[in-house]
Amino acid sequence: DNFFGPVVSAEPVERTLTLQAVADVDAQLNVTLQGVTGTAHEVAVSLNDIAVGTVTFSGQQEGTLSVPIPPAWLHVFQ
Repeated sequence: DNFFGPVVSAEPVERTLTLQAVADVDAQLNVTLQGVTGTAHEVAVSLNDIAVGTVTFSGQQEGTLSVPIPPAWLHVFQ
């Protein structure tokens, strides 16, 4: 059972985030993943087709990426 979101594997996983009251200031994207195997993990993270970083961690530990996101990288839907 997966309690936090879809399982991340060799196939890309897409998540849609809905933001409220996005101002013209930088946002912060925080991604935390936890391994379920004993191997090393390296997960590429992108936002709206822009590569923002990589989460690297080992085994069943957690890996975290925190990166500032400029407003121009966010899509506004009305």
